[in-house]
Amino acid sequence: MPLTNDAVRELICRVFSLPTTFKFTPELRPAFVPGWDSFGWMSIMMEIEAILSREIPIGLFDRVVTVDDFCNVVVEFSRQPTSKSDDFAA
Repeated sequence: MPLTNDAVRELICRVFSLPTTFKFTPELRPAFVPGWDSFGWMSIMMEIEAILSREIPIGLFDRVVTVDDFCNVVVEFSRQPTSKSDDFAA
C-alpha cells in the first residue's frame, strides 16, 4: 500500500503524540520534533515497517536532513514493488 507525505506526517504525529495541527515546515529537522530522538527513530521505523509489512533498508535514510526528506524516502519506498525477500513472513 503506497503511502503519501500527508499519511507519513499523520503517522509522525501519532507516534510522537503531537497535535494534528503540528506545523511541518520544509526546513524542519527530526531533532526538532518533540520525542524524535534515537528511540523515536526506532519507534517511527517500526510503525512504518508494520504498516508496509516489510523492512526498510536503513541506508535509504543516509541523506535525510529534514522531516520532508524522511517523508519522501518513506513514500518512494512504499511505492516500490515487494519481493518475497521483503516480506516479514518469508
